[in-house]
Amino acid sequence: EEKEEEEKEEEEKEEEEGGGSGGFFTAQFQAALQAALSRSDDEAPGPPAMPGPGPSSAAPAPTPLAPLRPADREVSKTVATLEEALAGSHMTLSRLQLVAGELKRLMEREKLQVQRLEFALEKAQADDAYYTTLRRMQEAGANSDWE
Repeated sequence: EEKEEEEKEEEEKEEEEGGGSGGFFTAQFQAALQAALSRSDDEAPGPPAMPGPGPSSAAPAPTPLAPLRPADREVSKTVATLEEALAGSHMTLSRLQLVAGELKRLMEREKLQVQRLEFALEKAQADDAYYTTLRRMQEAGANSDWE
């Protein structure tokens, strides 16, 4: 009787831990799920997860995960590192493209400013030449009137 009570308590504990879904979520499954989730958190972000039934839905019984061989683990770390580096490069490229676009807009505005300033300078030089000529003519006319 004591063994039966202990087994019932263990089953109730497993059901509480597994959300009471009829034994689909054993301690072994939860451990495997946590390991998989921690690995997926370490990898570069991929496409968003598809919406669908959550863990409380009726799913086939999980199979235990086989431990990775050391060679596979090295490949996984390499792949994860490369994926992370690639994601970082994509972000840097995006930022640089934004900066390049902003620089292009700034260059266009500065070119327009240069054109406006060149026009203003040419006009000022022409006006200066005109007024200098006018002053000389007035001085020449004033000198000839007094003589």
